[in-house]
Amino acid sequence: MFNKSMLLLIAFLAICLLLFIACDVEDDNDDDDDDSQWSGPLEEGRYWLQVGEPQRAREAFKRALNEQPDNSDGHWGVMLSSGLHLWEFISAISTFLVDVDDGYQVEDIDPGRDLIRPIVELLAEGYFSAAGDDIREHSAWLQQNGEPGFQIDGVPVLLMYEQVAELGTEFDVAERTGSLVVGNLFDGLGGVLLSLDLEVNLGIVFALIDVDFGELETLELISLIVDALDRLLNDPGFPTALQIDPDYMERVALARLQLGLGMIEYKQTIEAIRGEVDPQEDDVLGYADLNANGVYDQGEPLVIPGIGELSPEQMDLALALETLLYDLGAALLDRTDLDINSDGDNSFRLSSLNPLLEYFNVPPLLLGLVKIDVAAFFEDLQPDTIRDFLQTLVNVLQPFLPDPPDVF
Repeated sequence: MFNKSMLLLIAFLAICLLLFIACDVEDDNDDDDDDSQWSGPLEEGRYWLQVGEPQRAREAFKRALNEQPDNSDGHWGVMLSSGLHLWEFISAISTFLVDVDDGYQVEDIDPGRDLIRPIVELLAEGYFSAAGDDIREHSAWLQQNGEPGFQIDGVPVLLMYEQVAELGTEFDVAERTGSLVVGNLFDGLGGVLLSLDLEVNLGIVFALIDVDFGELETLELISLIVDALDRLLNDPGFPTALQIDPDYMERVALARLQLGLGMIEYKQTIEAIRGEVDPQEDDVLGYADLNANGVYDQGEPLVIPGIGELSPEQMDLALALETLLYDLGAALLDRTDLDINSDGDNSFRLSSLNPLLEYFNVPPLLLGLVKIDVAAFFEDLQPDTIRDFLQTLVNVLQPFLPDPPDVF
C-alpha cells in the first residue's frame, strides 16, 4: 500500500518524465506545415519563443542552422531556447514544492526509491546535458564570430505556469554569458545528482520541505539546513547516502568543472553588464544610466527582467552572490586546466559568506582564516568524496550556528 511519501515521489517523478518526453518529442508536422505558416525556420523559431514554447523554438532554429550554419540568429535562437527550456524545469518543480502537504515523519521510508535513478538519468543526460551542450556550443560560436547581437521582443519567462517576466529586445554579450551560467549550473548539478546514491531518508527531506521558512530567522534557517544535511549523512539506516557510484567518477569530475565555470560566469555576466556603453533602454540585462553619460558608474542599479531596477538591498544581494559564487567557483576549478589563478591559493574562505550574511542583517561570523581546500576532495575521487566534503562543511559551520529548530 502506498504511503504519503510514495505518492508524492511518484507525482514528482511523473512531472520529471513528462518534462523529458516534452523535451524529446519531435514536431511530426514540421516538414508539411511549417512552410505554409512561416517564411522559414528562423521565423518559426522566433514565433515559438514568443509564445512560450522553447523546445519547438529550439528545433526550428536547429533546422535553420542546417540550412545556414553561419546565421548568428540561429545560434542565438538555439542557445536562448535551450536556456528557457531548462527554466521550465524550475517552474514545474516550484509547483510541486509549494503544493506539498503536511505531516511527514522521519520514520517515513519510501519503498519505491529505486525509481529515482532512471528518472534522474533521463533528466541529467537527456535534458540538462543536452541543453547545456547546446548553450556551450552556440555561445562559443557567437564569441568566436565577433559577438553578433540578436533582436526579439516579447519572450515570456514562466514560473509555476505564470508569466513572471518578458525578455526583449537586445541580446548581446551579457545575455550570452548569462545563458552559460544557466547551462553550466544545470548540467553540473544534474551530473552530481546522477552520480550520487540517492537512497536517503526521505522523511528528513519531506519534513524540511514542510517547514514554513518565512517564520525563521536567517541563522535559524541556515542551521536547520545544515542540521538536515548532517542527519542525512549520518542516518544509520542509509550508510551510503550521497556516495558516488564508482561507475560515475568521470561524470563527477566533469560536473565539478561545469559548476565551477557556471559560478565564475555569474561574475562575468555582471561585469559584461557594467561594460555596456550602448543605450540601455532595450537591453535584456542592463543598468540604469542615472547620469546619462553612456557608461556604468559605481552605485548605478542593474536592471533585471521581471524585477526592473534593483533596489539598494537587491543590489547588495546581487553583489554578495557575485563574491560568494566567484570564490566557490575558483575553489572548484583550483589546480585544474581551468584554474583562474594558478599561482595562488584558491581555497574557499568561509568569509566569502559574510556579504550574504550582512544582507540578511546577520553579523559576520566567519574569519578569513577558516577555509576549505575544495580541490583536494576532487583530486583523488573516491565514493565518499562528496560525503566527506559535505560533512566537512557541516562540521565547520555548526560551531558558528545556533541550535536548529526542532523540526525532525
